[in-house]
Amino acid sequence: SFFFYFFFFTFFFFFFLSYLKSAEKGYANAQYNLGVSYYNGEGVKKSYKNAVKWWRKAAQQGVDDAQLNLGIAYAKGEGVKQDLVKSYMWANIASTYGNVESKKFIEHIVYSITLKQMNDGEKLSNDWLDKYE
Repeated sequence: SFFFYFFFFTFFFFFFLSYLKSAEKGYANAQYNLGVSYYNGEGVKKSYKNAVKWWRKAAQQGVDDAQLNLGIAYAKGEGVKQDLVKSYMWANIASTYGNVESKKFIEHIVYSITLKQMNDGEKLSNDWLDKYE
């Protein structure tokens, strides 16, 4: 009852703080998980903008799930302005790192974008890979 909820929320709060501290120190998996927490509103107020912020940091360190989540965020306009070129870019980067789900996402998104948008996204992803690999 009361003690259970008190223990549960206290545990979750300290768990979140440890993620936050690790994420701020630059640990990519902690950054990704913190983004998921913000996206789902788990232990924090739901914020797509903060989710994108932490996923971007993780993505720049090669976390393919963060890269895919950025692609989805850009497709939906969650936390960022909707941009199908950047959506394709991030999904393509994740695909380069072997993310299977990103390949499925790309197969879906190609029906929503023009050939020019796809080519622009391909160029952006290649530029990004040249810079961060």
